[in-house]
Amino acid sequence: MQHVGYWINQQQTLITGLLALIVGGATIYYLHKQIGQQQTIADEQNRRRLRAVRAGLPFTLSEIHDYARECIDVLSHLLAKGGSWNGDVEYDYELEQEALRTLPPLPNYPAEAFRAIQVVIEHAELKDARKLQEIVAYGQIQHSRFRGLTGRLIRKEDSSWVVIGANVMSAIRDATGLMLHIERVYDYARETGPDIHDLGDANRASDALLWMNKGGASAREYVREHWPPDFPHRIPAQGTEIVPIPTLDRES
Repeated sequence: MQHVGYWINQQQTLITGLLALIVGGATIYYLHKQIGQQQTIADEQNRRRLRAVRAGLPFTLSEIHDYARECIDVLSHLLAKGGSWNGDVEYDYELEQEALRTLPPLPNYPAEAFRAIQVVIEHAELKDARKLQEIVAYGQIQHSRFRGLTGRLIRKEDSSWVVIGANVMSAIRDATGLMLHIERVYDYARETGPDIHDLGDANRASDALLWMNKGGASAREYVREHWPPDFPHRIPAQGTEIVPIPTLDRES
């Protein structure tokens, strides 16, 4: 015992260091364990929030899909029979006036529906959030272009702009693109598929107009030749932060 006591007396610094190391290691272990438990709880809460906001997503998507169809209805109504544009060959004043008199109401932009998608973005996985962000950006730019075109064409807001057939065909393509962007999310929203699909190809876009019986052969040909739409620009690369998308008040 005397030897043990002597050794302990001589090695106090070493023993104190070892004890401190053991206590420190135990503290770090329990801290990591606690952090892991908190992260597990946070992940579970986020999954529940995501499922909650996804539950209303199919209705939200339907609102935007209907808006896109209504845009196509308005634009197709402005075309002559067969899908040609009044003025590409010759201008018919009476045809234009008749089209304007019987024009369907201009659709209201579903701002609340797009805001609902932004809520999903806050809780979605990065790969899904990136695709949803692209759709929100697409919807904002499509609406800006549609509003600019109909403002000049229907409300005569800016007489300095001359509207040609390609402008209307481009707007039909953009609205068709919005429809297909929304359709790619349905399986994800209904949890019948794990991922958001890729945007449909040119044939799928043309077929969508054919099934709706909108735009005529000229519009379908234009869509096939000018697919996909030229916006939005590429979204942030993988690993970068998802940033809020500003509201676009002017035509792009």
